[in-house]
Amino acid sequence: MPETNPILAELTDADIAALCRQAVTRVVQSGEEIISEGVECPFLYVLISGELQVFAGSPSKHLADLFPGELVGEMSFVDHRVSSAIVRAKVHSEVLAIPRAHIESLIVADAAMGTRFFRGIARLVVRRLRTTIRHLGYGESPKPAPEVRLDRRVLEQVARLDRRPVAV
Repeated sequence: MPETNPILAELTDADIAALCRQAVTRVVQSGEEIISEGVECPFLYVLISGELQVFAGSPSKHLADLFPGELVGEMSFVDHRVSSAIVRAKVHSEVLAIPRAHIESLIVADAAMGTRFFRGIARLVVRRLRTTIRHLGYGESPKPAPEVRLDRRVLEQVARLDRRPVAV
């Protein structure tokens, strides 16, 4: 089970209440997509119950499993681009769908809330990036190259070559 959602952890109770004013609970059937790769995502989703899976690429590659409390759609929210992945229900699930336009209007109206919201987004993205780095093994020390021993005669020949006069 993942740790507390970093976005919700940053927000005040009043911030969360404001976000929920226009949010809708949506039931998602097993196998149903809530986010499609290459399509604009007009919502941020908070998984309330069930389990979601994230896929990307062609052929489609399983990237992650998401559990209650996780947020999806944050990348498209931040960069205003189409979705880079498919998010599909693994089992019967419920999500809270928060309209992008509503979140943007709250951020414009309350800069402090916007700061808390984007700090939470940054923490979420960093947490996911760290997980990806661990998964890929990035930053691990490479295995040392095997020791190579050269024949002493070869080394002497190389040394002699180095002492020959060079024609200019």
